Formats: sequence, structure tokens, C-alpha cells
Amino acid sequence: MTGESDAAKAFGCRTLVERNGARVVIRNEIRSDYDTLLFNEKAKLQRNMEIWCDEKPMTKEMINRNEGRSPSGTMLQALKTFKKRPHGSEITIGDMRTFVIVDLDLSKKRTKADPRILNRAKGRVDALGREENS
Repeated sequence: MTGESDAAKAFGCRTLVERNGARVVIRNEIRSDYDTLLFNEKAKLQRNMEIWCDEKPMTKEMINRNEGRSPSGTMLQALKTFKKRPHGSEITIGDMRTFVIVDLDLSKKRTKADPRILNRAKGRVDALGREENS
């Protein structure tokens, strides 16, 4: 791992994709949920993560840049594929642009995100901000 990946690891995250000076990481406590995805589901999400890292244009089917704000005002976003939605926020870890996945909606059954999962993700984003500042 690079020094940058070590910074993410120390932050309680594991790197999923790292390229072109950016990365997508997932909080350790939800990694086991991510690991339950089928190979093709992970591949689709991985491709969206790579596009995000490359700062290429993303369609609304690939990312929702506004899933609402947490109580502290942090913007919640979601990378997306069909019926799968990792929620997170963009921050800087170790001088690297980083999308931190804080929650997963793996059985999305409606057009909009599950409000219960969204609220939980917003709380986790706020907790992430507190860790970032400590």
C-alpha cells in the first residue's frame, strides 16, 4: 500500500479503487456487506468508482451528487448501479481526493433512496467529519 492508502487505513477505511490522484474507500464496518455483492454487481460499481476517480462526466444513473445534507451540513452523495447504492461523501484524506462510502443500500426497491438508510448514512457522514477533525 502507498502512504496515501495507509492514511485511509488509519482512518478506518479500506481502499476499493485508487487512480489518478483520487480514490474510493469504504468504512471497515460495512465492508462485509459490500463483499456480499455478486461479481458482476461489484464490477459495475468498480467501473463507476474508476470514472469518479478519473473525474470523467457521470450520468444521473451513475451518481447522485445530492442525496441531501447531514445535520452538520455535509453533502451526502451516492454512486449507483441498478438497485445498488453506496452512500458517502467526498473528503480529503492524506492530501488525496477521496470518496468515503459510509453506508450501502443493497436492496433498493424504489426509485428514491430508502429514507431510513439515508438518515443512517447522514449520521455516519457527520461521525466521519468528527473523526477527520480529531
